[in-house]
Order: sequence, then C-alpha cells, then structure tokens
Amino acid sequence: MSPGLQLLLHDASGEWSSAQYTFDQIAGLLMRRTTSKAQDETVAVAGLLGVDVARLLNETGQDARMRAFLLQVETVPAAMVLANAPARLSFPGFRWAPRSFGGIEEEFVRSAGVATCTADGLITRRELTILSFPKVFVSNSETSSPDRIYLHLPESGSLYAMPDLRKLGGEGVHEIDAVIIFPSAPETPLVARQPVVVVSTVNAAPGQDAEEPLECVYRFRAYLGNWSDRFRPSQMYPEMFDRPPGEVFITAQRWSRRVMIT
Repeated sequence: MSPGLQLLLHDASGEWSSAQYTFDQIAGLLMRRTTSKAQDETVAVAGLLGVDVARLLNETGQDARMRAFLLQVETVPAAMVLANAPARLSFPGFRWAPRSFGGIEEEFVRSAGVATCTADGLITRRELTILSFPKVFVSNSETSSPDRIYLHLPESGSLYAMPDLRKLGGEGVHEIDAVIIFPSAPETPLVARQPVVVVSTVNAAPGQDAEEPLECVYRFRAYLGNWSDRFRPSQMYPEMFDRPPGEVFITAQRWSRRVMIT
C-alpha cells in the first residue's frame, strides 16, 4: 500500500469521505484469523488507521513492525494486555503486546478504558485494582514452583485462587509479586474465573507517589477465582489451611493505581 494512498468511503448519501476506523474495529476484524505473511499484517491495515506505512516498511520482521505500529496508533484498549495471544513481543516495554492480532480468541475487555502505548511501556489512563504479595518464583518445574497460589486479604476476609501457574507461566523462571485486575464490567469487579495480568512491580508501595503510574514488568496471563465463600475467615490462615504440595497460601494487599506495564 502506498504511503500516499487515501482511503475513501462511499456512504448511503452518495458522498465520498475519508474512511475512519478505530483500532478496536480493526483488531476485532483480525481476531481468529491467520495470514501466510505475518510480518505484513500491520502493513495491510496501516492505511485504515492513519499509520505511516513507510515507517513500518523501514522495520525488519514481524515483531519490529508490530512495535512501530503500536507506537503510531498510540491509544489502545487497556485490556489488550489480557489478550490470549499465542505469543508476545520480547522487547522491553512491549512484553505485554501480542506478536499478531490473528489467533486471539477473545474480545478485549472494554470497561477497562484505554491506555497509551509509549516506548517505555503501556500506561493506563484509569486506576486498576492491584493485589500485591511477597515475591514468588514461578516456573514449569513440578518440584520447585507452586502451581496454585491462594491470596488472602485479611482486611476484607477475601480469598482468591490463581491456578495452573506452571503451565501459564511457560518457559523460564518468573519472579512475581502482584496481579492486576481489569474490570469485567463496571458493576462487576471480579467474577468467578477472571483473566488477570501477573507482574513483578518496580518499587511498589501502596500510596507511594500515587500520581505516578506503578511500573510493572509483564510476566504472563493467568486466572483469578473468588474462593471467599468456600472458607470461613477463621480458616484463612496458613497453619489452618490444608493445602497439598504445589499450593501456596499468601497474605495479599489490595489497592488501586494507574500502571505502566513494560
């Protein structure tokens, strides 16, 4: 597609005007699709979003073009980090970003608002819920890594379970100390099994520099379930909680903050 090509839309009135599309519309059309030339995916849709094709063609490879594409689009759904993408970029600041929009099976969560894509990371424009806890190391090892973590919030008596960590974490060893919850709907802060982003935070402290977004390193996508109704508050202590090998009980803290996911 030529950088100077202008796309026109012929509307019902018979008038021609510049075609206007949103990132949500384009990404939604590409979901659940495949292409024989993945590196040209962003080039093919660039003109629909006002993205400079020449700048994409100056990049070599699928990953570099996706990074350049997102930087030009700039405003994306905040919950794009929740996409169940088969693979993600490895560039610092873009570990959250899918390598391709094709193959994503779920729609982006709309109620989380939008975020700004920068070279340093994805910055949310609204506060999100954070559950922070002492550092845990997760890998696919059956002997050295927990497979399920229970997060207990003493102030509310809530208990959440995060299962299948060895599988979801994939290759490598991941240091984690927080999960980020994106609302599934304005009135529903947490459902029975909700996708969440598992991260490691940088200098995290509730209330510290609250105006600045909390910097978080993206680790992997997981699921959080509400187990509060399964145990009485008196049972929610490590010494009283009967847990098999591979399961860890941790005290967590809940707070809200804008985040920058890198």
